[in-house]
Amino acid sequence: MDNARRLATAVTIARRCVAAVGRDASPDENTADGTVLADAMAFADITASLVEKTRERLDIPDLAPTHRVDILAEWAWPIHTAMLSARPLPAALAEIRDEVEDELQAQGGLVADSLDALDGQVYALTALRVALEFQSQGKLDEAKEWLRLGRESGHLPGKPVNRTRRLTIIGVSLALPVALVVWLIARSGGDPEPPSLPYSMSDYAPACDGKAFPAAPAYAGAAPHNTVVLTAADDDHLPTSQKWALLDTVQSGMDVMKFSRAWRPDEARTVQAVACVDLVRQSDLVQVCNYRHSRDLIRTSLPTQISMFRGYFTVTVIEVRTARRLHHVEVTGDRAVCPQTVALDTSSVHTELTADQLKSAIGHLIDG
Repeated sequence: MDNARRLATAVTIARRCVAAVGRDASPDENTADGTVLADAMAFADITASLVEKTRERLDIPDLAPTHRVDILAEWAWPIHTAMLSARPLPAALAEIRDEVEDELQAQGGLVADSLDALDGQVYALTALRVALEFQSQGKLDEAKEWLRLGRESGHLPGKPVNRTRRLTIIGVSLALPVALVVWLIARSGGDPEPPSLPYSMSDYAPACDGKAFPAAPAYAGAAPHNTVVLTAADDDHLPTSQKWALLDTVQSGMDVMKFSRAWRPDEARTVQAVACVDLVRQSDLVQVCNYRHSRDLIRTSLPTQISMFRGYFTVTVIEVRTARRLHHVEVTGDRAVCPQTVALDTSSVHTELTADQLKSAIGHLIDG
C-alpha cells in the first residue's frame, strides 16, 4: 500500500471511530461500532481515556470545524503510525481499508477526490506531521514527499513542491492533539515565503512565547475581539513548540456556554489576541482524589489516591499582530473537582480556573 492510500485509510478509520464514539458506542459491546472501536484501540494502542475525552468534546454545543479536525487528527495519528509499522489490520479495520480502495478505484486513484472537506483537512495535517518527523531526522526527500501528499489534498496553501527545490522549514507549531503546519521554501536560492496567517487556532501557540504574526488583524476598535485561549502544559521538560495547547473546556470543567463566540472563533484569520493561561505554582492541600487503576479495557483495578492542591495561574493577553502584552493577572483556581481520568504517572492534581473566573479576569478585553 502506498503512502497516500495508507494515510487515506487511517483518516477514514479515525472518522469511523469518532462517529462511533458520537453514537455512544463502547469498545466492549457486540455491535459494529463497538467492534471498530475495540479493533482500532488494540491496533493503535489507543487508550480508553481518549475515547472518553472524544465523547465529552463531541457533546460541546456548536463545536467549531477546526476543533472537529483536531479531534479526528488525535485518532488518525496513532492509527497511521501503527499502519506504518506494518502491523496486520484487524478484520473490522481491514474491511474499511477495502472500502477505501474501492472508493479510490472509483475516483481513478485520486486520493484528493475520495475525501470530503473534513477528512481532507485531517489528511493534510497528518501528512504534514509526518513530513516534520522526517525533517527532524534529516530525511529531506521523504519530508518533501509527504508535503506533496498534503498539498495534493487541496487543503494546504502553497504550490506543489518542485523536486529540484531545497527544503527549509520556516514555521512550525506543534501542539498535541495535533494541528500543525509545515511550510517549505518556494524558490531555490530565494527567500522563503512566509505564511500569511496560521492555518489553525493552535498554530497561534508561539504568540504566548513572544512571536508576532504581522498579517493578523490588529487588536483595535470596539469589542468583541476574537481571542484564542491557550494553556501551558504542566510538563516543564517539553520543548517550547509543544508547551501551549488550546484550552480544553471539557478537561478543565469549564462551561463552554458561558463564553461568547469571540472566545471560540471559527476562523484563524479573524484572531486578534491570545490569552495564555499558565499554572505558576500549587500549594495547600485541598482534597484527595480516588482513582482506580485500569489497564487496557480490563475492569478489575486497584485503588489509587492522588492529592489535589490549590492551583495558581497567570493569565496573559497578547495582541498576535505585534506580540504586545495587553494584560497580565494572577488568578487562584477555584474549581476543586477531581479530573475524571489521569495519566498513570500523575503524582498530584490541582484546582482549575472556572469559566466565571476567566471571564472576570480578561472578559473586558474580549467582550468589552
